Amino acid sequence: MTTSEIRETGIEKSCSRTAGDIILIERRPSQADRRRQELHLTEAGRAMLAQARKLIDTHEQRFIDLFSRDEMDALLAALKRIYKGN
Repeated sequence: MTTSEIRETGIEKSCSRTAGDIILIERRPSQADRRRQELHLTEAGRAMLAQARKLIDTHEQRFIDLFSRDEMDALLAALKRIYKGN
């Protein structure tokens, strides 16, 4: 169902996020507690997430390839030190 079709049905609040006319996330009643609403990726949302993960992996690999193993170890050690506050 596209965004326009959802608006026509009056159930627009049941759709949370769209990319143009592609619905990525939908709300559904919780199976455990019908008072709650849960967010679920649609098939289009799952496809977009998979595509994003591939792009992230490619970007990270390009970054990693800039450093030697020793340089990467030193960088990770420095980042861990910063994170821990030591």
